[in-house]
Amino acid sequence: MGKSDGLKWSGNSAEKRLDPSHKVPIVAVTPAGQQCDFACCHSLSVQRYRMSERQPENDERKVEIWHLEDVEAVALQHPDTFKLPTLEERQNLDVGRRVRLHFDFDQPISNGCRAERMWVTITKKTGSQFTGTLDNQPVYIKSLSAGSLVSFNTSNIAQILILKTDPRWINVSKKAIVSKRVFELRRVSFLYRETPRNVDDSGWVVWGGGEDDEFTQNSRNFDLVSLERLLAIDESIGSILNAAAGSAFERAPGAKEFRQIPDWKPGD
Repeated sequence: MGKSDGLKWSGNSAEKRLDPSHKVPIVAVTPAGQQCDFACCHSLSVQRYRMSERQPENDERKVEIWHLEDVEAVALQHPDTFKLPTLEERQNLDVGRRVRLHFDFDQPISNGCRAERMWVTITKKTGSQFTGTLDNQPVYIKSLSAGSLVSFNTSNIAQILILKTDPRWINVSKKAIVSKRVFELRRVSFLYRETPRNVDDSGWVVWGGGEDDEFTQNSRNFDLVSLERLLAIDESIGSILNAAAGSAFERAPGAKEFRQIPDWKPGD
Protein backbone atom coordinates (compact mmCIF):
# COMPACT_ATOMS: atom_id res chain seq x y z
CA MET A 1 0.00 0.00 0.00
CA GLY A 2 1.51 3.32 -1.01
CA LYS A 3 -0.58 5.23 1.48
CA SER A 4 1.99 7.88 2.32
CA ASP A 5 3.19 8.66 -1.21
CA GLY A 6 0.90 11.62 -1.77
CA LEU A 7 0.92 13.19 1.68
CA LYS A 8 2.55 16.59 1.22
CA TRP A 9 3.03 17.97 4.72
CA SER A 10 5.03 21.10 5.42
CA GLY A 11 7.01 21.96 8.53
CA ASN A 12 8.52 19.70 11.16
CA SER A 13 5.67 19.50 13.66
CA ALA A 14 2.44 17.57 13.55
CA GLU A 15 0.50 20.82 13.97
CA LYS A 16 1.93 22.07 10.66
CA ARG A 17 1.10 18.90 8.79
CA LEU A 18 -2.50 19.97 8.29
CA ASP A 19 -4.35 23.17 7.51
CA PRO A 20 -5.69 24.35 10.92
CA SER A 21 -8.76 25.83 9.22
CA HIS A 22 -10.08 22.27 8.81
CA LYS A 23 -10.17 21.42 12.49
CA VAL A 24 -13.80 21.03 13.58
CA PRO A 25 -14.82 22.54 16.94
CA ILE A 26 -16.75 19.90 18.85
CA VAL A 27 -17.76 19.43 22.46
CA ALA A 28 -17.11 16.79 25.05
CA VAL A 29 -15.82 16.39 28.59
CA THR A 30 -12.61 14.77 29.72
CA PRO A 31 -12.08 13.03 33.07
CA ALA A 32 -10.83 16.36 34.39
CA GLY A 33 -14.13 17.99 33.42
CA GLN A 34 -12.70 20.22 30.72
CA GLN A 35 -13.78 20.60 27.12
CA CYS A 36 -11.68 18.78 24.53
CA ASP A 37 -11.73 17.89 20.86
CA PHE A 38 -13.78 14.72 20.49
CA ALA A 39 -17.47 14.18 19.80
CA CYS A 40 -19.84 13.89 22.77
CA CYS A 41 -22.94 13.00 20.83
CA HIS A 42 -24.35 9.99 19.05
CA SER A 43 -27.36 9.04 17.01
CA LEU A 44 -29.74 6.78 18.92
CA SER A 45 -31.10 5.35 15.67
CA VAL A 46 -27.79 3.75 14.67
CA GLN A 47 -25.84 4.19 17.94
CA ARG A 48 -22.99 6.02 16.22
CA TYR A 49 -21.22 9.09 17.56
CA ARG A 50 -21.53 12.41 15.79
CA MET A 51 -20.09 15.87 16.30
CA SER A 52 -21.88 18.92 17.59
CA GLU A 53 -21.93 21.77 15.10
CA ARG A 54 -20.46 24.27 17.55
CA GLN A 55 -19.35 24.78 21.12
CA PRO A 56 -22.43 25.25 23.36
CA GLU A 57 -22.73 28.25 25.64
CA ASN A 58 -22.87 27.73 29.41
CA ASP A 59 -26.54 28.72 29.52
CA GLU A 60 -27.57 25.98 27.08
CA ARG A 61 -28.20 23.33 29.75
CA LYS A 62 -31.62 22.41 28.47
CA VAL A 63 -31.99 18.62 28.79
CA GLU A 64 -34.34 17.50 31.58
CA ILE A 65 -35.00 13.84 30.74
CA TRP A 66 -32.15 11.38 30.23
CA HIS A 67 -31.24 7.74 30.82
CA LEU A 68 -28.04 5.73 30.98
CA GLU A 69 -27.26 3.84 27.81
CA ASP A 70 -27.11 0.05 27.84
CA VAL A 71 -23.67 -0.15 26.24
CA GLU A 72 -23.74 -3.96 26.20
CA ALA A 73 -26.63 -3.79 23.73
CA VAL A 74 -24.74 -1.28 21.58
CA ALA A 75 -21.65 -3.50 21.56
CA LEU A 76 -23.76 -6.42 20.33
CA GLN A 77 -25.09 -4.28 17.47
CA HIS A 78 -21.64 -2.97 16.47
CA PRO A 79 -19.04 -5.52 17.61
CA ASP A 80 -16.39 -4.42 15.11
CA THR A 81 -16.19 -0.79 16.26
CA PHE A 82 -17.74 -0.59 19.75
CA LYS A 83 -15.47 -2.29 22.27
CA LEU A 84 -16.19 -2.64 25.99
CA PRO A 85 -14.06 -3.69 28.93
CA THR A 86 -14.70 -7.37 29.63
CA LEU A 87 -17.55 -8.29 31.96
CA GLU A 88 -14.98 -9.56 34.46
CA GLU A 89 -13.14 -6.22 34.39
CA ARG A 90 -16.40 -4.34 34.97
CA GLN A 91 -17.55 -6.67 37.75
CA ASN A 92 -14.22 -6.47 39.59
CA LEU A 93 -14.08 -2.68 39.84
CA ASP A 94 -13.34 -1.30 43.29
CA VAL A 95 -14.42 1.88 45.04
CA GLY A 96 -12.31 4.77 43.78
CA ARG A 97 -12.06 3.61 40.14
CA ARG A 98 -13.37 5.92 37.43
CA VAL A 99 -15.69 4.77 34.65
CA ARG A 100 -17.30 6.42 31.64
CA LEU A 101 -21.08 6.35 31.27
CA HIS A 102 -23.23 7.53 28.36
CA PHE A 103 -26.09 9.82 29.39
CA ASP A 104 -28.63 9.60 26.56
CA PHE A 105 -31.20 12.35 26.02
CA ASP A 106 -34.80 11.21 25.51
CA GLN A 107 -35.00 13.75 22.67
CA PRO A 108 -32.16 15.25 20.58
CA ILE A 109 -31.58 18.96 21.06
CA SER A 110 -31.57 21.56 18.28
CA ASN A 111 -27.95 21.04 17.23
CA GLY A 112 -28.45 17.27 16.92
CA CYS A 113 -26.64 16.28 20.10
CA ARG A 114 -28.23 13.20 21.66
CA ALA A 115 -25.98 12.30 24.60
CA GLU A 116 -23.17 13.31 26.90
CA ARG A 117 -20.37 10.91 27.81
CA MET A 118 -19.07 11.61 31.30
CA TRP A 119 -16.84 10.10 33.95
CA VAL A 120 -17.99 8.87 37.35
CA THR A 121 -15.90 7.88 40.39
CA ILE A 122 -17.25 4.78 42.14
CA THR A 123 -18.15 5.40 45.80
CA LYS A 124 -20.21 2.28 46.57
CA LYS A 125 -20.53 -1.21 45.14
CA THR A 126 -23.15 -3.91 45.81
CA GLY A 127 -22.78 -6.88 43.49
CA SER A 128 -23.18 -5.56 39.94
CA GLN A 129 -24.76 -2.31 41.18
CA PHE A 130 -22.68 0.82 41.66
CA THR A 131 -23.07 4.34 42.99
CA GLY A 132 -20.64 7.10 42.08
CA THR A 133 -20.10 10.84 41.93
CA LEU A 134 -20.10 12.65 38.61
CA ASP A 135 -16.64 14.02 37.78
CA ASN A 136 -17.75 16.34 34.99
CA GLN A 137 -19.93 19.43 34.77
CA PRO A 138 -22.59 18.54 32.14
CA VAL A 139 -22.88 20.74 29.09
CA TYR A 140 -26.57 20.08 28.42
CA ILE A 141 -28.22 18.12 31.27
CA LYS A 142 -29.95 20.42 33.77
CA SER A 143 -30.58 17.90 36.54
CA LEU A 144 -26.93 16.92 37.01
CA SER A 145 -23.85 18.76 38.21
CA ALA A 146 -20.29 17.76 39.05
CA GLY A 147 -20.53 15.82 42.31
CA SER A 148 -24.06 14.49 41.66
CA LEU A 149 -24.68 10.88 42.73
CA VAL A 150 -25.32 8.46 39.88
CA SER A 151 -26.53 4.85 40.20
CA PHE A 152 -25.56 2.38 37.48
CA ASN A 153 -24.68 -1.24 36.77
CA THR A 154 -22.16 -3.17 34.72
CA SER A 155 -24.24 -2.84 31.54
CA ASN A 156 -23.78 0.95 31.65
CA ILE A 157 -19.96 0.99 31.92
CA ALA A 158 -18.53 1.96 28.55
CA GLN A 159 -14.93 2.53 29.59
CA ILE A 160 -12.68 2.18 32.62
CA LEU A 161 -10.06 4.85 33.19
CA ILE A 162 -6.73 3.02 32.93
CA LEU A 163 -4.13 4.08 35.47
CA LYS A 164 -0.87 5.52 34.19
CA THR A 165 0.99 2.67 35.85
CA ASP A 166 -0.85 0.16 33.65
CA PRO A 167 1.12 -0.86 30.51
CA ARG A 168 -2.11 -0.52 28.49
CA TRP A 169 -2.31 3.22 29.29
CA ILE A 170 -2.47 5.49 26.23
CA ASN A 171 -2.05 9.25 26.20
CA VAL A 172 -5.23 9.94 24.24
CA SER A 173 -4.57 13.68 24.07
CA LYS A 174 -1.88 13.10 21.45
CA LYS A 175 -2.79 13.80 17.83
CA ALA A 176 -3.08 11.63 14.74
CA ILE A 177 -3.44 12.45 11.05
CA VAL A 178 -6.80 11.01 10.04
CA SER A 179 -8.38 10.67 6.61
CA LYS A 180 -11.85 12.18 6.33
CA ARG A 181 -12.98 8.81 5.00
CA VAL A 182 -12.72 7.55 8.59
CA PHE A 183 -15.43 10.00 9.63
CA GLU A 184 -17.59 9.10 6.64
CA LEU A 185 -17.30 5.33 7.15
CA ARG A 186 -17.07 5.42 10.98
CA ARG A 187 -14.35 2.79 10.64
CA VAL A 188 -10.57 2.46 10.38
CA SER A 189 -9.17 0.12 7.73
CA PHE A 190 -5.45 0.94 7.74
CA LEU A 191 -3.03 2.79 10.02
CA TYR A 192 0.69 3.10 10.45
CA ARG A 193 2.93 4.82 12.96
CA GLU A 194 5.75 7.19 12.15
CA THR A 195 8.28 8.46 14.66
CA PRO A 196 6.47 11.27 16.57
CA ARG A 197 7.77 14.72 15.66
CA ASN A 198 6.97 16.49 18.93
CA VAL A 199 5.34 15.89 22.32
CA ASP A 200 1.82 16.36 20.92
CA ASP A 201 2.26 14.00 17.97
CA SER A 202 1.34 10.31 18.32
CA GLY A 203 2.90 9.48 14.96
CA TRP A 204 -0.23 7.65 13.76
CA VAL A 205 -1.59 8.16 10.24
CA VAL A 206 -5.05 6.64 9.83
CA TRP A 207 -7.15 5.67 6.79
CA GLY A 208 -10.77 4.69 6.31
CA GLY A 209 -10.40 2.82 3.01
CA GLY A 210 -10.95 3.72 -0.63
CA GLU A 211 -8.62 6.74 -0.69
CA ASP A 212 -7.18 7.06 -4.19
CA ASP A 213 -4.09 9.03 -5.26
CA GLU A 214 -6.09 12.20 -5.99
CA PHE A 215 -7.66 12.09 -2.53
CA THR A 216 -4.31 11.39 -0.84
CA GLN A 217 -2.47 14.24 -2.55
CA ASN A 218 -4.86 16.82 -1.09
CA SER A 219 -3.96 17.56 2.55
CA ARG A 220 -7.42 19.09 3.04
CA ASN A 221 -8.76 15.52 3.04
CA PHE A 222 -7.00 14.86 6.34
CA ASP A 223 -7.61 16.22 9.83
CA LEU A 224 -5.38 16.39 12.87
CA VAL A 225 -7.40 14.95 15.77
CA SER A 226 -6.82 13.52 19.23
CA LEU A 227 -6.61 9.78 19.76
CA GLU A 228 -9.57 10.21 22.11
CA ARG A 229 -11.75 11.49 19.29
CA LEU A 230 -10.49 8.71 17.04
CA LEU A 231 -11.35 6.07 19.66
CA ALA A 232 -14.85 7.53 19.92
CA ILE A 233 -15.29 6.65 16.24
CA ASP A 234 -13.64 3.23 16.25
CA GLU A 235 -12.75 1.80 19.66
CA SER A 236 -11.35 -1.37 18.06
CA ILE A 237 -8.01 0.34 17.45
CA GLY A 238 -7.37 0.82 21.18
CA SER A 239 -5.42 -2.41 21.55
CA ILE A 240 -2.84 -1.43 18.91
CA LEU A 241 -2.19 2.25 19.65
CA ASN A 242 0.81 1.42 21.83
CA ALA A 243 2.57 -0.31 18.92
CA ALA A 244 6.07 0.93 18.14
CA ALA A 245 6.93 3.44 15.43
CA GLY A 246 7.21 1.62 12.11
CA SER A 247 4.20 -0.59 12.84
CA ALA A 248 1.38 -0.89 10.31
CA PHE A 249 -1.99 -2.64 10.52
CA GLU A 250 -4.79 -3.33 8.07
CA ARG A 251 -8.31 -4.74 8.23
CA ALA A 252 -10.24 -6.12 5.29
CA PRO A 253 -13.77 -4.85 4.58
CA GLY A 254 -16.17 -6.62 6.92
CA ALA A 255 -13.39 -8.03 9.11
CA LYS A 256 -13.35 -7.43 12.87
CA GLU A 257 -9.66 -7.87 13.62
CA PHE A 258 -6.60 -6.00 12.39
CA ARG A 259 -3.64 -7.80 10.85
CA GLN A 260 -0.15 -6.44 11.42
CA ILE A 261 1.83 -5.99 8.20
CA PRO A 262 5.37 -7.23 8.81
CA ASP A 263 8.29 -5.10 7.56
CA TRP A 264 5.92 -2.50 6.08
CA LYS A 265 7.45 0.82 4.97
CA PRO A 266 5.81 3.97 3.55
CA GLY A 267 5.56 3.54 -0.19
CA ASP A 268 5.02 -0.23 -0.06
